[in-house]
Amino acid sequence: DNVDPQKTKVVEAAQGIELIQRATGMQKEGSGQAGMQGQADPHFWTPRNMIEVAKRFTEALAEVDPAHKAEYEKRRDAYIASLEALDRDFQSLVNEAKYKEFYVSRPPFSYLAKEYGLKQISIAGLLGTEGAPTAQQIQRVVEQIRASGVPAIGSIYGTKDDVAETVASEAGVEVVPLHGIGMVDKELFDKGFTYEDLFRQNMEGFAKLLGAETK
Repeated sequence: DNVDPQKTKVVEAAQGIELIQRATGMQKEGSGQAGMQGQADPHFWTPRNMIEVAKRFTEALAEVDPAHKAEYEKRRDAYIASLEALDRDFQSLVNEAKYKEFYVSRPPFSYLAKEYGLKQISIAGLLGTEGAPTAQQIQRVVEQIRASGVPAIGSIYGTKDDVAETVASEAGVEVVPLHGIGMVDKELFDKGFTYEDLFRQNMEGFAKLLGAETK
């Protein structure tokens, strides 16, 4: 309420980024994205997309504060260099990975999967129901995970998913926590966690999901 729209520059972070449209209803396979057709998936926080976001914010800052344009651009270039390092490191991880598909309780990694040639499989999408899944549905997912050979499934920090825990236990695989990255809790915020910190922690998790090693 204290923001003056006449004096505030609004920046659309996703401008210039090709957004992924969510599928209609619950998918049984693939990414498992749920939602009405035409809704854009907001979880576009990959290193490559963050480079575009950094450029967009630098342009906006330079526009409202041209006296410090050179400083903003210097910081942008340094930040982009760190994002490019993240991109290279994750691509190297994917190149060395035993598996090119990964299972996750819910699917906030569609952009990551698309950019790096991976297949995201949502357990919620496989179950394909908004109510409590049946024992038979859970067993089918358990059998699919066992057959895939993957050593772990992912869960999202800050969410509790008893079904995913049950599936992992029955399938005999580890549950690996991952950051959705779109937001952080107060504890991480107070500790000063950055996007790079969160992504590198996720890399450790993806190394387990994909059967690879982090550098």
